[in-house]
Amino acid sequence: MKIPPLRQTLLLAALLTGTATPAHALDILLSNDDGYQSPNIRALYARLKQEGHHVVMAAPKRNFSGASASFEYFAPVDISRDPQDPNVHIVDSTPAVAAMYGLDRVFRDKAPDLVISGPNIGWNAGYLVNLSGTIGVLEIALRRGVPAMAVSADHGEDAPAKVAGIVSALVTQLQASRKNPAEALLPPGVGLNVNLPRTNAIRGIMQTVNGDYSPYHMVFVDDMAPHALPGMTLPARPGVVLGDARTQYDGGAARSEGREVERGNITISVIGARLDAPAAQGEAVYQRLSGFVAACEGASGAVCHHAAPAR
Repeated sequence: MKIPPLRQTLLLAALLTGTATPAHALDILLSNDDGYQSPNIRALYARLKQEGHHVVMAAPKRNFSGASASFEYFAPVDISRDPQDPNVHIVDSTPAVAAMYGLDRVFRDKAPDLVISGPNIGWNAGYLVNLSGTIGVLEIALRRGVPAMAVSADHGEDAPAKVAGIVSALVTQLQASRKNPAEALLPPGVGLNVNLPRTNAIRGIMQTVNGDYSPYHMVFVDDMAPHALPGMTLPARPGVVLGDARTQYDGGAARSEGREVERGNITISVIGARLDAPAAQGEAVYQRLSGFVAACEGASGAVCHHAAPAR
């Protein structure tokens, strides 16, 4: 079922304009699986700080895409900080370990109001969420009872600041939906998996389910070289690459996030530590997001709908 058109219009407008004002500052932990230097996480970090939030980043030192929630028991982990910003913690380990460090050490005295993982470079939808380091961060947070969302952008997205504006507007909507400032942003053990089409081609916003289908299908080949993405060089050696998405299993779930993001819709799936949340919890959260959805469809919005950049 698609989110009602009027609510879509109001929510999409707020996302597009990016003018919503936070009710009050939140304590936010940012992490990802692309590494602390990723343009997407850097843009979101800057935007949330600009909005007045207290933001700490604890992210891997290097790219750990596909790491899921993996970690190594009893292994030493090197921690450092960005010389330019002491609130950026660099964790020489997996995304899950970075999230654990942020929650167990940086926020040891008081849990953050929200954990945001991403925005990832490339969508995390369908079966691929089980393999995603972006979702691994979400799982660690949810298992500790901390509200969390995972955000993934199109692999070819070239406007990190616009992605950051959409995520910031979503955070603001979660704040505005609370009955009082002491209420948690999301129910215990429940998080959001958000996938964004390229920001210059967004058609709308959809309430989705995780489903099976992923736009990215991982396969093992004997020669990776012919499978390199634009701007990438791969060796002529065996390894895992992106294969033909049409060859994967697809249970045909209605409102599948993988299908909808391919159609140009922002997708929001309510998931729990067991992925899809119970129906009653999911409906309650979608009701709280009604203002965001409505604004996101507005004709005058500037956060979700953007004209193609001038060449």
